Amino acid sequence: VGSIAVFFPKLSVLATAPVLASSLGFATGVMLYVSLVDIYGKSQDGFHKSGQTEEKSFTYTSLTFFAGIFLMKGLNVAIHAILRLSGNDEDIVERGMEEMVTRNAALIVVTDNTDIKVEGAEEIQKADAAEGDVDEEATESRTA
Repeated sequence: VGSIAVFFPKLSVLATAPVLASSLGFATGVMLYVSLVDIYGKSQDGFHKSGQTEEKSFTYTSLTFFAGIFLMKGLNVAIHAILRLSGNDEDIVERGMEEMVTRNAALIVVTDNTDIKVEGAEEIQKADAAEGDVDEEATESRTA
């Protein structure tokens, strides 16, 4: 809802990069909080229904929550260590970011009827059309 301003020309002036980034960050925090409170409560109820006291239910819920955090952090560290050992860690990240930016720029060219030209956009469009990802006639009519 916070980013709906981009669909209205008079409000699109407000949709600067810092405002959108802040809105998305705030929305992320709200969603994480709501999800955490809901799941945390259900976990605590589950421990209580299995015969644990309120205090033990809270303790076990907290322990499993933090165990999950440490497990995810451990997996993140392990994956980066494996990629670093193979010599591909930074290359993969850089190639992924370049491809993402180029594909997003190409999407702007395909979906907008302006004269925006992006280096490499035509090659991406042709590759997507060859893979069946984009309707070739629509692509040609929009970029012509």
